[in-house]
Amino acid sequence: LELEQIPFSLARLVQETVSVTAVTARHKGLSFTVEDSTAGDSDLIGDPARLRQILNNLLSNAVKFTTAGGVHLAISRLDPEPDDADDMRRLCIAVRDSGIGVASDKQASIFDKFVQADSSINRKYGGTGLGLAITRTLCDIMGGDITVSSRPGEGSVFEARMPLEVADPA
Repeated sequence: LELEQIPFSLARLVQETVSVTAVTARHKGLSFTVEDSTAGDSDLIGDPARLRQILNNLLSNAVKFTTAGGVHLAISRLDPEPDDADDMRRLCIAVRDSGIGVASDKQASIFDKFVQADSSINRKYGGTGLGLAITRTLCDIMGGDITVSSRPGEGSVFEARMPLEVADPA
């Protein structure tokens, strides 16, 4: 898999991606909120299609596994690492839901291919168990990572973090 390295507007990418998920969430009676503290930042250089796929996978899962309450997306910029170039930004995409949650002993395995936390999940919610594996792979390829914090019955927070170059503001 080769990543594109093209300029794109993060704000536009987020807006276009969340518009579909917001409709699905409303149909389920869920609240859906977005907090983007990067709005107004410069365009970035990276692979917008892969970033959109990460965002879509996380949001789709959050809506799928949430029956009451809501989903919250937070986009933020992380502090730079000591070895980061001046034109590098570390992006954090955090998706919080009030869904079914994941037991602590299953959290590492949900990023594996064809694995779901519970075999009854596939019967009730559908899916193949590939979305989070693909998301983790994309985060890795982009030089980032993904983590989950969750408790059964209380929901989950998935955080994808990755470095992206800032586009020239020409």
